[in-house]
Amino acid sequence: MMNSTTLSTVLKGLRAFAGLAVFAAATSAQAAPILFDVTGSGGAGVPVATFDELPGNALAVGAQALINGTPVGGTTAAFDLLYQANIRLIGTDGSTINTGGTTFTAVARFRETATVQSAGLVTFNLASDQTGSYFSIFAHPPGGPGNNSAGTGFSNDVGGTLIYSAAPGTSGASGVFLNTPGAVQNLDQTTSNPPGTGQQTIAGAGGATITVFTNYFNTDYFRQDPGASTTFNTNNNLPFRDVSPSALFQLLSGSGSGSTFTSYVTPNLGAVNGVNGPDIQFQADASNSFNPAVVPEPASVALTAMGLVGMVGFAARRRRAAQV
Repeated sequence: MMNSTTLSTVLKGLRAFAGLAVFAAATSAQAAPILFDVTGSGGAGVPVATFDELPGNALAVGAQALINGTPVGGTTAAFDLLYQANIRLIGTDGSTINTGGTTFTAVARFRETATVQSAGLVTFNLASDQTGSYFSIFAHPPGGPGNNSAGTGFSNDVGGTLIYSAAPGTSGASGVFLNTPGAVQNLDQTTSNPPGTGQQTIAGAGGATITVFTNYFNTDYFRQDPGASTTFNTNNNLPFRDVSPSALFQLLSGSGSGSTFTSYVTPNLGAVNGVNGPDIQFQADASNSFNPAVVPEPASVALTAMGLVGMVGFAARRRRAAQV
């Protein structure tokens, strides 16, 4: 049974998670569509409202071991959060855009810390040092989406082309994960394996919101400037119910247009994911919308020019008046 202190902490975490959802919805509502050419040929493009990452995978490397060794109220050392997923493009009418077979994927690496609020409740923030962190989008030829089970094909490890790159700041991120009561169960619920077979896991749910700052975009795909930043919103869940857990995770090196695949990371989950560690793996379902730079309409430019002319005229009249 939870005591009053633990219950209060859990409720605080849930309110924080609800706040993330509200913030994510508000961010998506405010974001403007961006012109995007799905073929990468530099054409006119179509308006895309949301880059909707399909259910994918996240791996907190070494996080479980750090959390296990941290007392309530304490904060862990920094660890890597790796993420990978396929993307579908959502139009302004809410429908999925036909990409003609071209597929898109997202990979990310963030440096994070975890604060243990109580047994089963952990909150997350970006670490002060984000060296090596990134959020990148890749385009792939027809038939080349990322393989969730294998963990391959999400970057340019199998022929992908980098089309967008960004990096997080050291603030403006928050997240929470709550271990929900229940028996240990199969990590992969997408199969019909009998209970107690294969990798085991705790159950839980959470989410995070992270703002990343653009440092490269391919103009053959992005037919207008995607803006200085985008907000990356994700929901994390255990067990996996929509996709299989990835056997490998992509690791990139370099920055901006030089971001490229370096190696794979193999999850080390122990007997029970979320208990033994050292890593913990989540199903992650994310989305992000861009805030494209706004080019003034011709009428707006004309009005601005008239305003500047008016200011010059007003200043000239003031000088003449001062000389009288």
